[in-house]
Amino acid sequence: MATVSDLSLGQLDLAQTLALARMNLFLTGEVQRMLLETTDEMLAPLKRLNQRTEINAAVASRIQVQAKRAWATFLTHFTDMMKRVVKQATALPFGTLAQYHERLVVPAVPETEEAAASPFAMNPYYDEAVQLALTKRYADGLALSERIWLLDQRGRKEIGAILLRGVNEQQSIGRVSLSLQQFVGAKPGCKGQVSRWLSYQTSRALLSISGGACSGTGISWQAARLARNEATVAMNLANDLMLSRMPWIESEQIHLAATHGETDDCDDVASGGAKGNGVYPVGTIELPLHVLCCCHKGGVITDLGKFGRRVRAYAGGGTDKEMQRYTRMVGGALGASLTGVAVAGALGIFYGGSEGEMDERFWYQDAEDPIEEAVV
Repeated sequence: MATVSDLSLGQLDLAQTLALARMNLFLTGEVQRMLLETTDEMLAPLKRLNQRTEINAAVASRIQVQAKRAWATFLTHFTDMMKRVVKQATALPFGTLAQYHERLVVPAVPETEEAAASPFAMNPYYDEAVQLALTKRYADGLALSERIWLLDQRGRKEIGAILLRGVNEQQSIGRVSLSLQQFVGAKPGCKGQVSRWLSYQTSRALLSISGGACSGTGISWQAARLARNEATVAMNLANDLMLSRMPWIESEQIHLAATHGETDDCDDVASGGAKGNGVYPVGTIELPLHVLCCCHKGGVITDLGKFGRRVRAYAGGGTDKEMQRYTRMVGGALGASLTGVAVAGALGIFYGGSEGEMDERFWYQDAEDPIEEAVV
């Protein structure tokens, strides 16, 4: 796969959307992995019993204690994961800005103005974008922390209901074990199926999916869906912030995803605008337009020759408030490369990196260092 530096200017906005898609596939696998571990821990006591024996209240009580312990461990890890989802998805547009800066700004700045970028360049703006994503409230009034709480409550309630139903209906231990496993929704080989569900563009299409060993009604699917939606929201919020600060962007354009299915709000927006081509003033359209929306927003670039002259004039001592604001955002060294700044590294890794590189970036590196851990 080509690296980000190999892409043309016109491909950069799409690259961050493709990076998000790879991140979502990675997240699906991570959710499945965590829930497989949770399932094993929940079912361990049941596996030691005769699977044909009817479950009784005493056994159900012991299993419920074990199941709640396993579930609590999962929620702790999942909450940490969701913080990282927001951080890494937010970082993607900062990588795009670094690439634009490398190609449009750095060459136009006189060599005498060259300087090394601060390792903390863009961090205040990155922190702002992370906080926007963590506190974002949707039309239903819920923020991320409340969505995780609802997932937690649903899990606890259904686990208890499965065990109670097993006792009341005199179900076998094997059947109760299967019900718990199906609700948790984690089985080896389900990653691809969950990813196919998440590629659907509308809630109506999702409602038509059911059945099979990888049924889309359990916690595994719900958790993966939550991770994907939050990643999409975080990236788009950060993208809007970047587009509003890039002095070479004169408008925004909405593009349909290649996998776009039946007609919905996305078609109207992508064919709207003054000229019917999905082009609007910067900040007009907020993505995603609906749950699991895969539309992406790109910036319409101004005349490059004119912009180069503008940069040179500003670097030579001219007055330009927009360029002055941009210079502050990139750390004050207008002629310095930003591609090596930590926050900008996520784009390249999730666009063209290996599974191991994505794993290392996601779990062992904090993209926003040294900013304090955001609290969900």
